[in-house]
Amino acid sequence: MASKEGEGGSGSEPNPSEHILCVDVGTTALKLLLSHRSGAEVSCSTEDYDTDSYATTDPEIWWDAFLRGAEKCVKCLGPGDVVAAVALTGQMQNLLLFDGKDKPTCPLIPYNDSRAGKQAELIESMGMRLEGKAMSEVVGNWKRGYSILPKILWVKEHWREAWAKTKRVLLGSHSFIAMKLCGKYSCDPTTASTTGLQDRSTPCTWHSFNDKVLADVNERLPKILCADRVLAEVTRGALGPGKLAKVLEGAKVLVGSGDLGGVTVGAGSGEAGKHVYIYIGTSGWVAHSVVQKAERSQSANRPGVFMLSHPCDGKLRIRAASCITAGGNIEWLRQTFSDSDGGKLSYEAIERLAAASRPGSNGLLYLPWLNGERSPFTDPNARACFIGLGARTSKSDMCRAVIEGVCYSYKSLVDALGITREMISDGVTVVGGAVKSPIFMQTLSDILEVPVHPMTNSENVGTRGAAIISGVGLKWYRRLRPACHFHESRDESSNDTKNKSPRIFKPCVSSKTLLTEMASTVPASSQTGSLQSSVHAKAYSVFSKLHNCLQEAFTDLSRIES
Repeated sequence: MASKEGEGGSGSEPNPSEHILCVDVGTTALKLLLSHRSGAEVSCSTEDYDTDSYATTDPEIWWDAFLRGAEKCVKCLGPGDVVAAVALTGQMQNLLLFDGKDKPTCPLIPYNDSRAGKQAELIESMGMRLEGKAMSEVVGNWKRGYSILPKILWVKEHWREAWAKTKRVLLGSHSFIAMKLCGKYSCDPTTASTTGLQDRSTPCTWHSFNDKVLADVNERLPKILCADRVLAEVTRGALGPGKLAKVLEGAKVLVGSGDLGGVTVGAGSGEAGKHVYIYIGTSGWVAHSVVQKAERSQSANRPGVFMLSHPCDGKLRIRAASCITAGGNIEWLRQTFSDSDGGKLSYEAIERLAAASRPGSNGLLYLPWLNGERSPFTDPNARACFIGLGARTSKSDMCRAVIEGVCYSYKSLVDALGITREMISDGVTVVGGAVKSPIFMQTLSDILEVPVHPMTNSENVGTRGAAIISGVGLKWYRRLRPACHFHESRDESSNDTKNKSPRIFKPCVSSKTLLTEMASTVPASSQTGSLQSSVHAKAYSVFSKLHNCLQEAFTDLSRIES
């Protein structure tokens, strides 16, 4: 067990020259952070992927981004400085297949791909026939077509030669970087628990599938290893010539954690308690850590609630409800609605446009299901749409509706978890790229009707979590909340812009007030807070009913699409 009793702080005698290179392999970019063992950030880099697609199907793009970013991060190191370890986190639930020489046998299938719906139905019927149980009772966190097993079956049907050549399988983007660095295949407990391959009754164990169609799957799966475990050292020759190879030579490569595990620790929720947080990245979730004994009672009869393995503490579970596309809807908006010059809308432009509309978007609703949904319902056929478009609907209304639609989705996740307003009356911590948007944060606060606390340096929450997990594994820290700079609050009175605390967003602040603070001249609604709350409550009541109304239509449209 990684988490230990006692106060926070360093777990071993500190070496002032030691650093960790932290890597977060995201959907649209790879982030790197060079962290001193004290927790201080030394350098960082964000590398966008060299692709126009929403989610890459070539894992080498991740590796190229890692090499570019790592070169930048280590430039600041001087003589005597040491990179002791590489800490990893990233997308979970990807399917990557490799031959005996570590070469991909086919394009990767990303976590948000729902092509395997028919295969999921077949597997569900197999489960009932062979074991007399539904798949959700056999394996943990079954997500139908989004689960790994249906995707494997799809590959076996459509890419037969690729499967025949496949010797090893990886299930996370971070695990791919680890393999490239040290040649070892692994899977962390958090990632394993998202795949629908893990045995429900025995955590951290792959389920043994007896059907002849599935029998050859287990032999290709990687070992499930604790996220804070040292996997190996960086292999000589893995990085080629140059300073990067010299700096990382001999550095320990840790197993690392899927993004939900890394973000949970980085957000300060890696230990059991009532600390609920919200993550808004390309995808998103609401989560908190609970003691394993509470797992069944807290998840019983709650559709869309997932109990995931903790990355490094076997006594804990991460209780979560997740949406497939969160901030990805904003990226879609940027690409779809061009600015006056014909280019992508900037985030600032979206802010101004959204703020110029009224709360409730003048009767327009947006359903943020671009890639289907998995909580509070599971439907790979669901798709995004606007409801209520009229002749007077403006671009401002549409921009605001997209932001509100994502926030309504988060409200549905909070409801799915059974979290009442009273339970989070002090507010919720929010992490991820969306914390930079005042309109987004204010809208979320208005809809949840609680204060929203954007986290300091939120864009690096995943790499921060990876650093803490690795520091525990290296015996640098005794707890998953070390008493150092990882969770430092910023002083409002400080003149250091980088180290100032984000504002706390309280419910029912008008758009006009926000725009004044943003120094914008765009006209805005002056609705009172109580009216905003009423508008959002009515709109959410409609939003929460729409999937049931549209589910049959989504299914029919999927047949046309295919």
